[in-house]
Amino acid sequence: MNGWPVVPQGLEVPTVFDLMNGTEKSRHGPVVVNKAFDGIDRYSGGGFVIAEMAIEDVTGRKFA
Repeated sequence: MNGWPVVPQGLEVPTVFDLMNGTEKSRHGPVVVNKAFDGIDRYSGGGFVIAEMAIEDVTGRKFA
């Protein structure tokens, strides 16, 4: 995933769960692993959402 779509003013901002699952509110498909490990790294917006969720689960605090 390369970035998130802009949410027009007045529409509800999707939750991290919406973004992960690709619900209608997310305006994007679900976050999936689509690359086998080959030693080459690349940016993943979806990966950062997973990291945010892990931080919140471990600390019990909101990430942002």
